[in-house]
Amino acid sequence: MGLEVVSDYFETQTEVFRTNKNLPIILNYTITVTRPDELYLNISVPRMNSGCEVWLNGENIANYAARTFYSSILRLGAYEPGETVQVTIMADYDMWTYSDINFAYFDLEGFEAQFVQIDDQAVRVTEADDGYVTLEADVQAGDMILTSIPYEDGWTAYIDGEQTDIIPYEDALISLDAEPGHHDIRLVFAPPGLKAGAALSVIGIAGLIVVSLMDKKRYNSKSKNTVSGG
Repeated sequence: MGLEVVSDYFETQTEVFRTNKNLPIILNYTITVTRPDELYLNISVPRMNSGCEVWLNGENIANYAARTFYSSILRLGAYEPGETVQVTIMADYDMWTYSDINFAYFDLEGFEAQFVQIDDQAVRVTEADDGYVTLEADVQAGDMILTSIPYEDGWTAYIDGEQTDIIPYEDALISLDAEPGHHDIRLVFAPPGLKAGAALSVIGIAGLIVVSLMDKKRYNSKSKNTVSGG
């Protein structure tokens, strides 16, 4: 009737259907290693994972229940060039939906070069729990605050008690723009569509937060990718 709500992911998601009721959906990938760097798998999903298992060389390394929030990155390990790695994604459901599946090597040298000029002494985490972080920052002119928290819908930021915009750094991490001076900052997560406090454990950020200052000029310039495709 023209009143249907159409998904924003309609043109970007892929839906795989079970063809035999007695067998799961299986996606097999074979990677011939070309570099000694660590290999990672990214399962990109539209908001929620439909539920699946991930097997690496015949060993189960991850299980995602249906309606698990957000995309996932799995560390597959490092291998010698020429080795073959077998990855299987298995979903025992009638349908499995994903946006993209990527394999990538981690370029440690490129990653370290990206952050060599960042000042991590001027920002201090004062509290960190699932879905809740507070910190203090001494900001100089031309600096912005960069965190290691993955950017997702549902985060709200406050600087000195006032709500402020979150700037997605490289479309991946939470960063904030603040005036020069000392600031008290609070970050709060509430899963979209759920009551505040529900499912916060999926964020898993307690004790793992890294915050720092970086030059806004460097941020605004086109930076090189720190992960190269495999």
